[in-house]
Amino acid sequence: MEKQGPDIIPITGEGGTGRSAQGIIGAISQIQQFYVIESLGQDIPDEFLTLEGQLNYFNCGFGGGFIEGLTFAVITALLLPIMADTGTAHAVASFFPLVRYKLFLYTVNCLPIILFCFICCYLSKYRVGKLTKKAVDNLLIGRMFSMAIKGVLIFAAFIMTSNAITATNAYKTAKIMTVLDRSYLPVVYRVILNLKPTLITTAYDVAFIFAMATLVPFITIWLVSIYRSVNRTRVERFWNIG
Repeated sequence: MEKQGPDIIPITGEGGTGRSAQGIIGAISQIQQFYVIESLGQDIPDEFLTLEGQLNYFNCGFGGGFIEGLTFAVITALLLPIMADTGTAHAVASFFPLVRYKLFLYTVNCLPIILFCFICCYLSKYRVGKLTKKAVDNLLIGRMFSMAIKGVLIFAAFIMTSNAITATNAYKTAKIMTVLDRSYLPVVYRVILNLKPTLITTAYDVAFIFAMATLVPFITIWLVSIYRSVNRTRVERFWNIG
């Protein structure tokens, strides 16, 4: 009787291999399907995830990282006047008292990155077999490249903007921004000047935050992998002794 090869459960449908994953959620859904197969002991060849499939996961990670970095940059730009100027902070605090606390501002600022890091760390649960490892790694590598590029761009933009702020430029910008109501010109002028040192500090904060946001998912996945390996070794030794 001819020996049968290992069973392979085909993946079909919208989340399967018949079409590329759309966005980070679609990529995670496919990884979950791979996890179900491999956790049941089914054998999936390495070639099942083609070069095009690996590139698709890379693109999903890159796109997700781009949106994450862009959202972070927009929130940072909105919060900078509050963090840089005491008068603006007091004015906003009269409507929303929580802005008095720097911890709250930093949490709101980093919220997109915190959420995305949580999602990436959550993927460590599914990185158990050859296919899931390839998919998860390509997803995280794509995000890593995106975050690195976005971090460098934001860092450079903040440094260049800070260097460009002078008393003359600040006054000209304030005049343009208050063309409809000149009574706000002194306030806007003061806020712009106060942004100069804050932009430098924020630029280095951004570099640190993006570095940590890139490393945390990888470190988490490595630690989980080490834990699984140690736990599996203990179980094997227990049964061998028994």
